[in-house]
Amino acid sequence: MRALERAIAERQPIAGLETTSPVHGLRRRTIGGWDVTGQSVAAVAPAGVVLVNPLALGERAGSFAFVSLLVTLGIAVLLALTISVFARRIASTGSLYTFVARGLGPVAGIVAGVALALGYGGIAASTLMNASRRSVSLIGHATGAEPPGWLLPAVIVGFGVIITTVIACGLRLSTRVMLVIEILAVAMILTVSIVVLNSTGWNLADLVPDLSAPFDPGAVLAGVGVALVAFIGFESGTGLGPETRRPLATIPRALLWTVLGVGVVYLIGAAAQLSGDAAPSAGPMDLPLVSLAADAGLSGLGPLIDLIIALSFLACALASTTALVRLAFAMSREQLLPAAFGRTWKRFGTPALGAAIIAAGVTAVPCVWIAATGAGEGLRSYTSPAAVCGYIAASVLLCIAAPVFLVRIGEFTWRSALFALICAGALASALAHYVVTANESLAPGLVLAVVLGTIAVVACLFRMRRLGIADRLGLYDSPVASDSIGGLPGRPAHPAAEPGAQADASR
Repeated sequence: MRALERAIAERQPIAGLETTSPVHGLRRRTIGGWDVTGQSVAAVAPAGVVLVNPLALGERAGSFAFVSLLVTLGIAVLLALTISVFARRIASTGSLYTFVARGLGPVAGIVAGVALALGYGGIAASTLMNASRRSVSLIGHATGAEPPGWLLPAVIVGFGVIITTVIACGLRLSTRVMLVIEILAVAMILTVSIVVLNSTGWNLADLVPDLSAPFDPGAVLAGVGVALVAFIGFESGTGLGPETRRPLATIPRALLWTVLGVGVVYLIGAAAQLSGDAAPSAGPMDLPLVSLAADAGLSGLGPLIDLIIALSFLACALASTTALVRLAFAMSREQLLPAAFGRTWKRFGTPALGAAIIAAGVTAVPCVWIAATGAGEGLRSYTSPAAVCGYIAASVLLCIAAPVFLVRIGEFTWRSALFALICAGALASALAHYVVTANESLAPGLVLAVVLGTIAVVACLFRMRRLGIADRLGLYDSPVASDSIGGLPGRPAHPAAEPGAQADASR
């Protein structure tokens, strides 16, 4: 009898395993790689980015726009490989927050967690507003009349209710919905991009930098700062770790394929717009690629593309809110946040109450903006700086944490450390250039992000020290007695376990 057969037949309980996981209440090990990919792809909204980002990239980077996009893709690949250093060993709902806490300690972890929350929250509010505005525009186009002023807030609230309901009803539903939407959106955008490239005779001369002028590293850094927006959220799939089957293998693979896949989409879409010499948008809802498609004989696709982009932005708002809910769940289980964010709905195994609270907050942001300004424009000048600064700051901390973490668990390799440090340097340079060169429209958003982030970090540090919960930070899923062949009994649950033990058991 082989060892495995003997273990199955004898079913001897393994001493030392907990009876419950630190993330108990979630439906552990129920979703697959496609679900993780759906979450990661939807969080970056590739179709929406292709339509609205290349011109901004061209304005900041000039003739180095395409080069900046290639550099950004390389940085994103390095970041995915660095995240995998942790994702191959830890399955957590806290994403980068948990990883930084495990590598650099609780204080750095809290800073990363707050920065990540600003990033997810900013993207969720911005894309919710964009999805709602495009939906209202479509309604006005269909009816031939100017939509009433109350319609936009009503659509925002309606989408907020949909987001709450989908998150509360389980990951399998939300991730599959997001994946289907993004597949349709990407297919449409790629089709339009290829038609535009055919109409221009695949003229790619504008993609080559102007070598007659001196090389301007500032232009490349400026372009990278803009292009990084296109990759914000791809790491959010790590927050589904406890609920993923074989997470230590599935999540790193899903992250890398997401980066490479959306990177190809961005390159094709940007090539179409840059080679087509798209004119600047006449208005905030005008899409340069649509006008290029019309010139190429696809004049009737405007409303359909608007619909697909609205759905893509809605999927992005759903994915970003999902990531924020999972981050709050981890912090709640560690007692950094109120217990309400860590409670799960037994029927679906989801943090439904936390989802309702967070989705309400995300929905309130654009509604308050409309009430205060009387318009649906301008919110992005506040949300984008928060998202860019928060995401890059958390990513830099993660890159610094990776080699430290590997040293601590005795698995240090120079290759992983080199990738992480190169990525940290590139991201820090892009962030510094983004902040220093921010124009007047972005300055208020930067100030607001710093103020909110500082307040949140101080509050979390105060709560951590008052409750004495520093040892709890960095909580993640660990094998329990029922996961083993021997099954129960096990010993009472403990809030944390060593990463190496989980990695060995999960493999």
